[in-house]
Amino acid sequence: MGFRDGEWRPEGSKPEQLANVRVCLALLRIYRAVRVRENESDYASVALPFWPMLRRQRTLLLASLADAPLPAGRRGVPRPPNPAAVEAVEQWRRDCARRRGHLPLLPPDSGILMILGEGLVLGRTRFRALFDAVESELAQRAARILLPSDRNVQVLAELLALTAPERNYLQLAASVHASTIGPTPFANSASSRRLAPAINAMLPEAAEHEVRSMMRRSSALLRSGVLDSSSFNGRNDLEDMLRLSRLGMLLLTSRSPSPEAMAHIVLRRLAAPGEALAWPHLESRSQLLQAALARALATRSGGVNILLYGAPGTGKTQYAAQLVQRLGAEGFAVADMDADGDPASRDDRLASLMLTQVFAPKGRSVVVLDEAEDIFQAEYNNPLGRMFGQRDDSKSWINSLLERNVHPVVWISNRIDHLDPAYLRRFTYCLEFPATPRQVRREVARRHLEPLGCTPQLVEAVASDPNVSPALVASAASFTRLARLSGDQADTGVKTMLHDMLRAMGSKLRSSVPERSTRFDLRYLHAQGAVGAEAVMGGLERLGRGRLLLSGPPGTGKTQFAAEIAQRLGRELVYRTASDINSMWFGQSERNVARMFEECEPQGEVLFLDEADTLLAAREASGQRAEVAVTAEFLRQVEAFQGVFVCATNFGRHIDAALLRRFEYRLEMLALRGDQREALFCETALGWSGQDARPALAPEVLARLQRLDQLTPGDFANVVRRVTALQLQLDADGWVGELEAEHATKPGARRGGIGFV
Repeated sequence: MGFRDGEWRPEGSKPEQLANVRVCLALLRIYRAVRVRENESDYASVALPFWPMLRRQRTLLLASLADAPLPAGRRGVPRPPNPAAVEAVEQWRRDCARRRGHLPLLPPDSGILMILGEGLVLGRTRFRALFDAVESELAQRAARILLPSDRNVQVLAELLALTAPERNYLQLAASVHASTIGPTPFANSASSRRLAPAINAMLPEAAEHEVRSMMRRSSALLRSGVLDSSSFNGRNDLEDMLRLSRLGMLLLTSRSPSPEAMAHIVLRRLAAPGEALAWPHLESRSQLLQAALARALATRSGGVNILLYGAPGTGKTQYAAQLVQRLGAEGFAVADMDADGDPASRDDRLASLMLTQVFAPKGRSVVVLDEAEDIFQAEYNNPLGRMFGQRDDSKSWINSLLERNVHPVVWISNRIDHLDPAYLRRFTYCLEFPATPRQVRREVARRHLEPLGCTPQLVEAVASDPNVSPALVASAASFTRLARLSGDQADTGVKTMLHDMLRAMGSKLRSSVPERSTRFDLRYLHAQGAVGAEAVMGGLERLGRGRLLLSGPPGTGKTQFAAEIAQRLGRELVYRTASDINSMWFGQSERNVARMFEECEPQGEVLFLDEADTLLAAREASGQRAEVAVTAEFLRQVEAFQGVFVCATNFGRHIDAALLRRFEYRLEMLALRGDQREALFCETALGWSGQDARPALAPEVLARLQRLDQLTPGDFANVVRRVTALQLQLDADGWVGELEAEHATKPGARRGGIGFV
């Protein structure tokens, strides 16, 4: 603070001069009531703001300075005699005594200011009458002052239901902001250990308990966000605690001190819903929510809170926007950026919520708060925090906020496992957003990927993966457009981007059923027993539900049979493997099993689990508790499932016996019979359509085929893919040679089976 800060005129009419009067009165009362730090280097700066008032008390000032000693050294140690300094003070006093009227506007040298500052700080008797007169004149002038910000303070105080001490404190903070003195002198006047007495001194009409209540972070004044609430942490001086926030500056300096003008500063319109999405799996709940919110708006009911929670990217924010739109209400978002454009802190967001509640139009407003997990402190599930007594001081205030909010609030969170039950029970409704249903994912995938030229196979693969959220599909499409990919490159770009994004998120793309290389025909399935694949297919088509276990060597058609079942029933095939279920986290594998069945829509999907033997081994043979728990969860889920569930395994005899009994249909798939090998050979090698008479094969070709008794449909598919990829032109002998190469890799037939029940 320089000398010019002591040259203001108390009789002036400018807002900053009027504000200086109010600031000086508060400072003077603090210095006179509270024992402050003794530091001789500060004494001059202590007295400097008061010089315009001190110079008006000519007689008292000169009398108090007569023979006044220079301030003592640090900690009261006597200062060595300085005759020159003493003579300079006395000379100034004699010069002023010869003049008439007020003393000079320009403050005297630092020696005189140090004497005055020490006299004020230490309460010297010789200066008491002088400062009594200054305080009296300041109080009289302050009583007549009306600053432009006072009207804004009054409007805010009424809207926020501030107490009288809170209103007066805010008025003083606004005056400090407007003054030329500023908040710096308050750092000298009140350290962090003397805050309450200092505030009591500058607000003499406030009781001590009112001041302490006002200083709590849960007070209405601090929660409003008009003050820089980060300074109220018990470690800051009063200088920091009188600073307005950026939002407070905007509200208190607005030239139109009306609720409407302030609302324009505070309120942030909820973004309109973008692309039209549907949540058919939540439709009944959506109707309940819409009815409840409509009633709450009509009756202006308070304390209505809706919690939307679930994994990121499931459309919670979009859902909230559409819900508000369907209500015909006005939606307002709690700010996620502060007034300076930086990420909003928890206190900033709570202040935004509070002010939005105050300024939003009554009877037609819904407030939406996204990323709510940042609002609710995570200490509830922290055992160390509970052990050592840590607590969130704002818990009771949050509880009160949930119970008394004026407008309905939609809270959106990605997780709620850390929430205190005391918070949860105060929500009107908690709606979980599970993984987006397949039909919604398919619609989203088509909308984003088909315009890029992606193949139907990729669209279906993306739609089949619950890990790929609608938001992630949109990001993949945006990336592909940015990279200007088209054709096959578009498919590759989307798959690569999704793979890498999911990997970064600790997940992965789900497996999918391999594309068919040959025409699928039930005639080429060889099942042990009297009842074959055709009979099982007929039963499933008639009933529309059932549980089927397919066992047998690789390549015998188990996976493609499951795909055929889905196609015949007009349903989508949900393909899962053991890797989609197994998790390193305790209990997560069982939850994945339950989720797999819960997400399957029995009327529109066929659930297919491949590699079942790695998950569902006999419990008596398992030494791992986790494996036993997974099998037990499967038993519960399979028993209750009302759709079509198909399991495939290469080792049927390893499946748990209790689980085997849950399958109405059990087929062991074997290698092709001789007649099947010949027919499939004619189809793949000779182009036979199966409609007309089968081509005759040379005896040597037949003889060679008969020796290949372990061939499966999968072997023929491998040869077709290889011949196609290499663009080979083979005759019958060449085809047999390729099949013999496939056959040579087999370890031998697996005899025996589990039969058909």
